[in-house]
This record gives sequence, structure tokens and C-alpha cells, in this order.
Amino acid sequence: MRLRPYIHEYDFEKIRGWMTDERIHAMWCAGHMRFPLEKDDFFRALAFMHEKYGDCPFVATEADGTVVGFICCSVNAQSNEAMLAFVMIDPALRGKGYGREMVRTAARYCFNTLGADAVQLNVFDANERARKCYESAGFALRSITEDAYRWKDEKWGRCNMVMTKAPANELCMIIKDTVKPNFLNIRTSIMTYDRDAVCYGAPCWRWVYHALHSADKWFINPIDYEEPEFHEEGMDDPEKPCSTVLTDEQLLAYLDMVEKKTYDYLDSLTDDMLCEKPDGCRYTRLELVLRQFRHISFHTGVLNGQTMLSCGKFPMWVSETGKYVDDGEYFGRYRKGKIQL
Repeated sequence: MRLRPYIHEYDFEKIRGWMTDERIHAMWCAGHMRFPLEKDDFFRALAFMHEKYGDCPFVATEADGTVVGFICCSVNAQSNEAMLAFVMIDPALRGKGYGREMVRTAARYCFNTLGADAVQLNVFDANERARKCYESAGFALRSITEDAYRWKDEKWGRCNMVMTKAPANELCMIIKDTVKPNFLNIRTSIMTYDRDAVCYGAPCWRWVYHALHSADKWFINPIDYEEPEFHEEGMDDPEKPCSTVLTDEQLLAYLDMVEKKTYDYLDSLTDDMLCEKPDGCRYTRLELVLRQFRHISFHTGVLNGQTMLSCGKFPMWVSETGKYVDDGEYFGRYRKGKIQL
């Protein structure tokens, strides 16, 4: 994701329809702009905020230039604190991590380019979704002003949140965002493969279990690990005989568990911990992560190759979860849009 200056004549038409609900609009701008957004009024409001507070508007774009968000930044010369305001994401992309990535990108800009000592923002307590987004981006609650704003018959408290330095787990969150497509792609493989087709001497479902078991055991710490209840000795090695047969439903449930366990683990780490070795393990945490990136991607590719041989179609593959469209289609689309590097 990138930030560039907002160009009113070019960008307004892209964002004017993002606020379709009057209450959400009020939470976004606290009455500084009329509902619905109108071009001249929006321009005047931005000019006023720039003159009074120094706000500079930006849009967030994907690598191909697609506008996905809007945000304003300013710096208080006395406190050297930056302020983020008017955070807005394309509603079609909400809930997919775009808001978190945008405020992180804006915070990096404030720290690295503007030289701010801290970055703050305000959010109403009634806007729980936005508060959680900012918390996940690395902001912490600093203060609450009760009944700061009234909208119709509601009273909202204003929460001031602050980030005093670049997030200590920024790299961990990048890893988390990058590992999500791995789990999504092998999930698609399970939804499309012929589970009983033989691949290198074993049915494909055994290779699925092999890949999931490896992620379960080796992503965190293979030394401190307990086997799942349904596991039997040698079950994770497709070249060894196994009396237990797992259904696809069991494999998908196991994937759910491994995925949640992995995300919870990454949420618990700081970037410094990536260079450390877990107790008793000869690999660093980062080495373990990278080895599983390779392993699960390799076996997903093998499974999809077998599926292509069986039915002549290659299962859908995504490299960014934000590009995935959950419409029940599993074949014939690489990603929603072209990614330009």
C-alpha cells in the first residue's frame, strides 16, 4: 500500500460514495462535513482543516494505483505529535485489513518523514470496529472524554489513541498478512482435489495432512508440541502405512485450528523475538516461519498439479487475501485484479 496526496478533481468521485450511512458519516467526521458528501463542501472543509490544524489529505492506493482509502495527517509544532484524521476505507474492502495497513503506513510516514515523536488519533467509543482496527495497528488508548459529541439522541465519548513509536511487531504483522494466502490456498486445494488420487504412492488426503501437521508442529516450536487427538504414529509421513482415515471435514477443521493457532502466536510476538530460538530448538522463530512458508506452498502446488491432471483445471490461487472473492468459485481465476510490481 502507498500514500499519495489527495487530488480533489481526480479523487473525489472515487470516495464520495463511501459514506452511505448518516450515523457512520457522523462518526467519521464529527459534523465537520455535511451528509452526503458534496464536492464543493468537501473541498471547503479540507481547506478549513488545513488552515486551522495543518491537515494534509492523502489517499491510500494499491500497487496498481487503485484508490482504497483516505486519510489526513498533520503535525503539532509545539508537541511534535502527528495527528491522523478522517480515516476512511472503501466499504467493499472493510474487514480485510486495509484500514490497519493504511494507518500503519501513515504512522510510518509521520515518524520517518515528518519526524514526529508520536502519532495520535481520535475515535468515538461507539465506533468499536474502528477502535479495534487502530489497536491492531499499534495504537493504545490514552484518554477518554465522556459525552464529547452528540448525534441525535446518542452521546459518544471521544477516545484519544496514541502510538509513541513504530509498532514493535510490525514485521510480525507483515508475516501474518503474508501467511494468510497460504492457508487460503491449501483450503481451496482441499475443496477441489480428488482425495483418493494417488500421488507418489499415497492418497492425496495424506499429503494434505502431512502439510497441515508440519505447519502445526514446526511453525512455532517442534520441541514443545502435542499431537492432535486423532494422530497415530507415522500418520504425518505419507510413505508409511496408516489405519486412520481422515475425512475432508476433519482436515478442514484441523486447518481451522492450525490457522487460528498460528495467528494467535504471531500476535503474541515482537519483531525482536523473531531472531530468538524457542526453547530447545536449533532454529530461530523466523527460520521456522520461512521453512513453513516453503513447505505449505510446495505441497499446495503438488496437490493442485494433481487436480489439474485429473480434471484439466487449476484451482484458484491468491497471493493477497484482499484479492480473494468468496463466491464459491474455485477454478479459473488467479486473482481479482492484476498486481503490478
